[in-house]
Amino acid sequence: GFAHHDPFAPGADRELERAVRELGLKGYKILAPDLPGPIDDPALYPVWEAAERLCIPVLIHFGVLNGGGGIGQHVNINPLVLHDVAKAFPTVPFIVPHFGCGYPTELLQLCWTCENVYVDTSGNNEWTRWMIPALTLEDLFRRFRETVGPGRILFGTDSCHFPRGFVARYVDEQLRACRNVGFTEEEVAMVFGGNARRLLRLDGGWE
Repeated sequence: GFAHHDPFAPGADRELERAVRELGLKGYKILAPDLPGPIDDPALYPVWEAAERLCIPVLIHFGVLNGGGGIGQHVNINPLVLHDVAKAFPTVPFIVPHFGCGYPTELLQLCWTCENVYVDTSGNNEWTRWMIPALTLEDLFRRFRETVGPGRILFGTDSCHFPRGFVARYVDEQLRACRNVGFTEEEVAMVFGGNARRLLRLDGGWE
């Protein structure tokens, strides 16, 4: 499990410490377009310092939030806003989900310049429908593999509460896309389990 609370809230750094040390959580999740201020605000540095001390990954959603009718513009809509934070905390693994959720080019630029930024492939990636030119899952896996390598790509289920539960279609589609663009079986094992185990410091898990 990941901690999930407002990093701008008073004592957010102490709450993150409690979540990891007392509750046993393994990371921190933030929805950047839902925050009251920019993700690179110096006021948040105590939170990043806590993540650094705790040796945990931080997953930050950028891009459209809540689908159609949701948030489409915000100071944190573009993942490049994370650039200075990622540079200032190079030992903190920052994970950006959904291939950047409408900002794949910007995420590739961020990953290219910040070696501690990872991409998460989670969900149906419905945002690809409005990209010009059109993008496919195969395009995304190919380009991120070429740019950052398989060691910084993580499959995410994007599954949620019951009764929906685990969405098997996502893993089936993404496994097929990886293999179609030439991922080796060793690379597939990294993307679909190994990389996450390493970042989360887990001893077990599936491949």
